[in-house]
Amino acid sequence: MNVCVLGMGKIGHGTAAALVNRGMEVTCWTRDPQKAQTLNAHGITVSGALCGNFPVRATTEIGIAAQNDLLVVTTAAQGHRPLAERLRGHLKAGQRILIITGNWGAYEFYSVLKEEARAKGVIIGETSGNLAAVPRLTDPATIFLKPSKRTIDFATIPSAAAPEMALALREAFPQLCPVKNVLTTSLNSTNPPVH
Repeated sequence: MNVCVLGMGKIGHGTAAALVNRGMEVTCWTRDPQKAQTLNAHGITVSGALCGNFPVRATTEIGIAAQNDLLVVTTAAQGHRPLAERLRGHLKAGQRILIITGNWGAYEFYSVLKEEARAKGVIIGETSGNLAAVPRLTDPATIFLKPSKRTIDFATIPSAAAPEMALALREAFPQLCPVKNVLTTSLNSTNPPVH
């Protein structure tokens, strides 16, 4: 499966490294050309629950990022709508979008991309929290990763697609536990209380 992680902060680095470790081909999208250059030159170095160096391909081009089968969004909540607007016109048929720590991210993505998502059969999902804590990010592209959660609530728009999407993503994200809808994931999100 070809995956693009969009948003290369701490959580993006941890998610990308975990996906490479699970055998995925990973592209990383960032707005920062210097960060992309660093990721391309050094990969992601991880210690803690996962150890090693994980090579990724990084880009600042949203069109390149959007060519992947799965788009994993790890931006902060205020970045959801602007990123969805950047993706408008770039989605491909049958694509899946997973927003880590939804915080109404699936709803925002769907409100921006609704017509295109419907026409192309794109399913948008979100989790209720981060899959693993990443307490710090240092240069060049080095993180400490805490152990991953065993399960995490996950919902989609349309809501009936959650079990199918969780099954399709089992190899990449075995933690996904489908719940009724994005009201559940967003209202029960662990991120706002933590911050």
